[in-house]
Amino acid sequence: SGVVTLGGYNPKILDAPLVFVQNIAKQGETRYKIHVRNIFFRQGGGQSIVQERDGQSVVKLNFNEELFNAKNGGTILDSGVPLLIFDESIQDTFMAEWKKLVGQQFSF
Repeated sequence: SGVVTLGGYNPKILDAPLVFVQNIAKQGETRYKIHVRNIFFRQGGGQSIVQERDGQSVVKLNFNEELFNAKNGGTILDSGVPLLIFDESIQDTFMAEWKKLVGQQFSF
């Protein structure tokens, strides 16, 4: 899990280093676009973005980084939408890993 923060953060809530993500949108585009390098699942869930927290292991999702980011010129990051929308190129891998970790099919 992660945290999108705008305009600062509360160190009492976020105990991990703050990481900034470059907007790769072309000039004139109105959406904030990022290049996704990795996606991780935390076994057992949790709230921290720190890997290997409290003995919980993380599983790296195996996907083609270039293919994933090629559509739309990057992955759109929208803090105003309560949905997580991935490129269809990782659907099968995402669904299989989800079922392994959660024990049931992912549902919308």
